[in-house]
Amino acid sequence: MSQSMHQLLLSPTTQFVVLRSLLLIVLAGVGSMSAEHAFMFSLSPSSNLSQSCVTQGLAGLPLDIPREIICVPAHLVKPSRFDALVPFVLAALLVSASANLIKCVLLGR
Repeated sequence: MSQSMHQLLLSPTTQFVVLRSLLLIVLAGVGSMSAEHAFMFSLSPSSNLSQSCVTQGLAGLPLDIPREIICVPAHLVKPSRFDALVPFVLAALLVSASANLIKCVLLGR
């Protein structure tokens, strides 16, 4: 490894960029999965939303108005295959865009 590359890797700026990138990866993963988890928890039979729908086989969905709920058939709101895939794809796109931004800033391009 050349001397200039070694100096670049040990520079405080590079360490700061690496730390911020790792923080961004963690935040993107937690942020994308927390929304999915909260929605799936609200659909569970033990949640207050589902308990407000007294008829069996209905799931409660929150509306934009506080404390307003609409009851829909439970089979319409079941999780799909894409629910587990989409947050990871969005997190990967966000981290990729961040890496390209950092690369442009460091290289000045």
